Amino acid sequence: MPSINPAAAAKRDKQAGGAVTFLLYPLAFIGLLTVIVAVIGLLYYQPADATISDSEKLVAGSTVKSLSPELQATFDRSCAVCHNQPATGAPTSGNAAAWQPRLAQGMESLLEHTTAGHNGMPPMGLCMECTQAEFVAFIEFMTQLDSGLECAE
Repeated sequence: MPSINPAAAAKRDKQAGGAVTFLLYPLAFIGLLTVIVAVIGLLYYQPADATISDSEKLVAGSTVKSLSPELQATFDRSCAVCHNQPATGAPTSGNAAAWQPRLAQGMESLLEHTTAGHNGMPPMGLCMECTQAEFVAFIEFMTQLDSGLECAE
């Protein structure tokens, strides 16, 4: 059995420890830098779709909208049949509280419901000759908001 020289064992451990230390300090430094960069990245990270969605920026009653006389006449003979009569169950023109949940779905959803029909609303809202731009104008008028979409006016 070989004899163990305590001084030689201590010297060998010290040399091995030096090599380990020589390797660990740079690795620890790189690890620390990685963690710092990751934390900074998380603090400033914004996903590509972090823009404000339609439902977050559409607020009923945020603007005063009116219709041209021509669009008002079209509105009166089509949209107003339901949207000026609370008994129909349709959200009434200018009633921000009634429109806000619908706006939360987004303007595209409202336009789709208008053209295809939804629940009790007939397709095209009883206005078969209306364009999408006119529907945008009517929705903006009833909700009193400016959607930023191009409309007929």
